[in-house]
Amino acid sequence: MNDVDQDLAEITSDFRAFEKMLREQGISKIISQQQNLLSRLEKTNAMLQTVNELSNQRLESLTGQLRSYTRMLVSTKRELNTIFKRVDSIQKILMRKYPPEYQQEASAIEASWKAELDSESEISSPSQNLTLISRPMETLPE
Repeated sequence: MNDVDQDLAEITSDFRAFEKMLREQGISKIISQQQNLLSRLEKTNAMLQTVNELSNQRLESLTGQLRSYTRMLVSTKRELNTIFKRVDSIQKILMRKYPPEYQQEASAIEASWKAELDSESEISSPSQNLTLISRPMETLPE
């Protein structure tokens, strides 16, 4: 039994040494994978930081443009309001001074506008006799 116990002890110690070696290799493999993941995460973080900086620059640029366009629209609105007030006052003066002529010209202008609108609506409305040509949808390249 002594030989058996000795063989068993030897096998057990060899097994433990092998198990310890496997654990160390597994741990080193896990550490290596973690380092790879950490490296990839750092690269991703750097790329996201760059995208964030570019987005902030673009936002600042567009914000300035938006402010400029807003000021221009407000200014244009003020100018148009002034123009409409002047036109309205001129219309009232003409209506008081020359009522029959004003009415005649206003009717002529209104008739021409209606004719123009009717011709535009005929052009823009689809005809009932048109047939649709079906084609497959084109996809955009990615």
